[in-house]
Amino acid sequence: MVDTLPPGPFLEMLGRCHNLQDLSLDDWVPELPAPLSDYPHVELPALHTLVIDGPRSRVVRLWSLISVPTFAKVEVMWHYETSFVGAINSLTGFREHVNAHHKDTPISRIEVYGLEDNNLLRFSLLSRCADEAIPQCVGRQPANDPCWMIALRVEIYLDWETASWSSLDVNQAIVGFRAIFPFTDIVALDVSSDILCMNDPPVSNHL
Repeated sequence: MVDTLPPGPFLEMLGRCHNLQDLSLDDWVPELPAPLSDYPHVELPALHTLVIDGPRSRVVRLWSLISVPTFAKVEVMWHYETSFVGAINSLTGFREHVNAHHKDTPISRIEVYGLEDNNLLRFSLLSRCADEAIPQCVGRQPANDPCWMIALRVEIYLDWETASWSSLDVNQAIVGFRAIFPFTDIVALDVSSDILCMNDPPVSNHL
């Protein structure tokens, strides 16, 4: 449906939304067939949360045309992937945003969540939230835990017909993720049981 709207007018419309705070593009990411230099760059200076759910190639190209504040929470979702590690390689485009966030509010928590039943692998990078009242802050779990703010969250879903959950693929994806985001001052690490149970080879070797 989004393809009925030419990408140029779509980006120009988005660029006029200077006060936009929350943007969710759920399967609403336009195809950008021309060179990226042919499209307008979009500044979203007031954005708090950006959610982009769509084909990976479209999401990555659209992201390269958008500028968001350092504190913005960015969530991406990619479906019908043939491997986790292949999708992870595309996260290099998000490194600049994460590094800028890290400079202002250091990344100190990583979440690695996997669900074999859904062929899902999710990574989250979080920093301590200095002001619990701001919208980007995540509620405390448990009650005595500090408040956290998401810099980047990526959810990857394998295509049931062409790929399957495997320890090797998850291992390589974790290694790739750590290579792109090599943060060392991590004080909290959350890992789901589906990942910790992997033993061939043990995923825990890379955490």
